[in-house]
Parts: sequence; C-alpha cells; structure tokens
Amino acid sequence: MKIIFDLIAGDDQLNGFMHACDVFEAGKHLGDHIQFVADFEQKKEEDIDIPRVIEGMKDAVRKGDQKSNVIFLSVRQIDGVKTNKYPPYIKEGVQSISDGEKWGMFHEMLDRIGYDVEHTQFMQVTEAKLRV
Repeated sequence: MKIIFDLIAGDDQLNGFMHACDVFEAGKHLGDHIQFVADFEQKKEEDIDIPRVIEGMKDAVRKGDQKSNVIFLSVRQIDGVKTNKYPPYIKEGVQSISDGEKWGMFHEMLDRIGYDVEHTQFMQVTEAKLRV
C-alpha cells in the first residue's frame, strides 16, 4: 500500500531565531511544501493505524537530523485515491509562511496545493480538506 503525504515544514532553529530577533511575528513560520510517499507492507487500509502514522511522522520530522518546525501534515492519497478520511495535523496559530525569500498567507498556500480551508478572522488556519 502506498500513501502520499503533504508536509509543510521548515528549519526549526532558524524559525526560532527569526522569532527571537523579532523578524517574524508570532503567526509567521518558515516552511516549504514537500510531498512524500510511504510504502507499507500491509495490503489493506484497515490494517494500518493511519492517525498514529501521521502522529509518528510528525514527531520523526520534528526530531530528525534537521529538526523541523512541522506546520502541516496530511494524507493526500492512499493507493492512488485522494482522501479526506483522516484529519490533518495543523499547527495552531499559523497565519503566514515564508520560504526564507518570499512569504504568503498559509491558507493561500494550502489552497494552491488543493485544499479547501477554514480559518479564523485573524487568518489562522483551523481546518483543511483536500479537494477530491
């Protein structure tokens, strides 16, 4: 079984530095969009605890060699089929994303990669569902 994930994450130390130096306001974070594929030996979706996989991957990316500030992690496809069956991880309070050179609104980035988004009046993303 193959699962495609959407991940938005950035360098945790640099992100912290930008906040500490008051270059970034609280809702702005470093991040880039990455898609990756996870191959599972199991043949059936029911045999995998996907919410636990999402949590485990989020922790692994956070604690890996290049410690990352995980902003968003979602299942995009399972065996080639788009799905909204599993709620994504969304870091609370994020309003905007910077790649280190340019920045934009978080909800607009999610829209560009295929998600319908709900946000607060302060533009903090609260929910995202893949357009299927």
